[in-house]
Amino acid sequence: MLSESRYTLNPKLWVKTYFDTLYRFAVVRVSNTEVAKYLVQETFLAALRNVETFKVEISEKNWLFTILDIKASKEARETKYWLRLLSKSKMVEHDYSKLLKEIEEIINILTAIVKTSQNDLKTNS
Repeated sequence: MLSESRYTLNPKLWVKTYFDTLYRFAVVRVSNTEVAKYLVQETFLAALRNVETFKVEISEKNWLFTILDIKASKEARETKYWLRLLSKSKMVEHDYSKLLKEIEEIINILTAIVKTSQNDLKTNS
């Protein structure tokens, strides 16, 4: 099936071919090098687990970037959850309101990017 398509997957080359580009993209999104590395690793793992969902109408690169966008959005939502939990618990004396506002802005930006990417992929297929 994949051999008859315009685009094919080659997981053995993902790290060599896409790591640097995905990593730079993730660093811009999350402003943290360790989180960016984690997100790229999770992107590759999610792609491997979901090879069957690859749509042959889009490029491997676009597919991986879409997965990375989704992973970054999920990470931002989870960060917001934990910040809110810490704030409500009063276990740590810290005002989390500024961080919560910033993470909400990040979530909104990432959500818009994911929606735009998904719409672009639909119109290009």
